[in-house]
Amino acid sequence: MDQQDTQSLSEAARLVLTRCALDVSLAEAARLSAELQAEREENEARLGRLDGELIRSRDDYAAACREIDRLNARLGSVEQQLMSVTASRSWRVTAPLRRMIGLFRKSVG
Repeated sequence: MDQQDTQSLSEAARLVLTRCALDVSLAEAARLSAELQAEREENEARLGRLDGELIRSRDDYAAACREIDRLNARLGSVEQQLMSVTASRSWRVTAPLRRMIGLFRKSVG
């Protein structure tokens, strides 16, 4: 075998090794691509679940705000009724009687 044949074999061996390295790199790239695709699908599913939770949380928050508004309105109404009762003439007239009943309960109880 002459020098040219040896060089041709060396070049062929180098090309085979390069091809093998490229095949390995391509296989690794395909594996990583599949992993990333699976991870992307998982993240999209998780995002869908989180979107649903967010919508439910917003609905719950809106319902809680409506309930707070309703209770505040009811509180205002009750406070107004209490002020009307305590400002009435009958409440003022019966104040001494309520004090006597309170003193009686303290002495008995």
